[in-house]
Amino acid sequence: MPVNPDGPTEIPVTFAEAGLVKVEVRSYVGSEFVGGYTENVSVRDLPTVESADFSFPEHDGVVDRPGSFTFRPGRTAVVAYEYSFGDGNLLRVDAAADGTAVLHWTPTEPGWYALTVRSVSADGTVSETQEHQFNVIDTKPSVYSSTYYEYGAWGGVGMPGEFQFDTVMPDVDAYVYRLNDGPEQVVDTDSSWTRVMLTPDRSGSNMLTVRTRFLDGSFSPTRTYTFEVSDAPVVTSSDYPENDSAGQPGQTGRFTFNPGRPGVTEYRYVLEYSGEEQVVAAGADGRATIEITPTHSGYTLLTVTSRTADGTVSPERRYYFRVREPRVNVSSAYDEYSPRGGVGSVGTFGVYTEISEVTTFEYQLNGGAWQSVPKKPDAFVTDITVTMDRNGANLISVRGRTASGDQTPQTDYPFLVGTAPLVASGTYPAGQWSGGVGVAGEFTFTQGSPGVTEFEYAVDDGQPVTVAANAAGVATATFTPTSAGSYTMRVRGRTADGVWTDTTSYYFLVNYS
Repeated sequence: MPVNPDGPTEIPVTFAEAGLVKVEVRSYVGSEFVGGYTENVSVRDLPTVESADFSFPEHDGVVDRPGSFTFRPGRTAVVAYEYSFGDGNLLRVDAAADGTAVLHWTPTEPGWYALTVRSVSADGTVSETQEHQFNVIDTKPSVYSSTYYEYGAWGGVGMPGEFQFDTVMPDVDAYVYRLNDGPEQVVDTDSSWTRVMLTPDRSGSNMLTVRTRFLDGSFSPTRTYTFEVSDAPVVTSSDYPENDSAGQPGQTGRFTFNPGRPGVTEYRYVLEYSGEEQVVAAGADGRATIEITPTHSGYTLLTVTSRTADGTVSPERRYYFRVREPRVNVSSAYDEYSPRGGVGSVGTFGVYTEISEVTTFEYQLNGGAWQSVPKKPDAFVTDITVTMDRNGANLISVRGRTASGDQTPQTDYPFLVGTAPLVASGTYPAGQWSGGVGVAGEFTFTQGSPGVTEFEYAVDDGQPVTVAANAAGVATATFTPTSAGSYTMRVRGRTADGVWTDTTSYYFLVNYS
């Protein structure tokens, strides 16, 4: 082929097949070969997908609004296209004489779509697959409820449920909604979503219609949300609210059964721990009220069904309520399994009760005089501190008292007190930074069990030192730290007959400057 002497020479090439094709070019001056070039060219036959209605990010599709796609061939002799919207269904559209095709399509659901397209030639050759991604929005508002789902029967007559409205459209002013044949309601919003509480007044199928009102006064199309309301009876109780804590064992509560369907003549119910079915007649209004006196604390299940005059039985309603535990709960590092501390040590006991009316806790140690401490109004636990007066088995008894003078049952909490001595220091208080290098500190040891005549102490890995106790079982020792940081002093006492007490570990901190 002649060369253009004034610039590049363009040579049209028509590739017969897709794939990797080697192109070789040779140049001559006259008949003399002067050079060559070889390049591997990737030849593809992908069709082209174009759309003025469905293209990301320029044009989102809209639910129920028709649009179209244009398919253009990536090879010759194309007679059709096969396409899929990602649902597994491969469909076909014929091509025009020029190899193009137009697909008309109306989306019915919002979301992200991936349209895959491949061309088919007259000889049956199938091209590579092209993918065209786009988004479809819905101008109708979306409706969701975690109480009344669109599938299955939920809730009950007179049971309120939360419904959320949302939209992808901008410039929202309000939502306009109607439940069944009730009046149209308006809820204003300063964002794209809002929520309302609705209480169905009928069982069976219910219909909620919602539309968006925009700032310019226009409206969106209407969304219809259909949900099923259970016709099981609805249980209410102000004494023992559902899924809440109230009352206490022996305290009678009233429960009302409300009909979920017309014509209810009786109710049958079972209290979880009794297991016996009871029957109560419905009044003229279809309701019935019973009294239940719980015998134990914790969660209780009340199961109720209704019956009409012709014997039709409703679905069952499961009503959970929680009875408060009246006894005071006691917790402490002191327990009945491992001795701790010694005589004279101070122990802390955390107490709390589920009876919110309690204003004061009363306690006694080992049958001594009753003392009281006010309940902390803003804390879950109130602390009681006592000074141990005996080794071995001990007992703290606690009860709560209300402002009206009523008291809770008594809780007895057994625990063990050891024989460890008490250690104290004014210069080096336990767990605090104090003193300094070279600053001597005096440490006082007090017997944690009667009859101690001497104490042995050691600081960290140092050698044990023995000091004599006075007649009251008290001794003092002096320690001068040689470096800053943390120290642990271990102290134990010994009685005249050579018996060692438990060991106390006393931790203190020495200042760096």
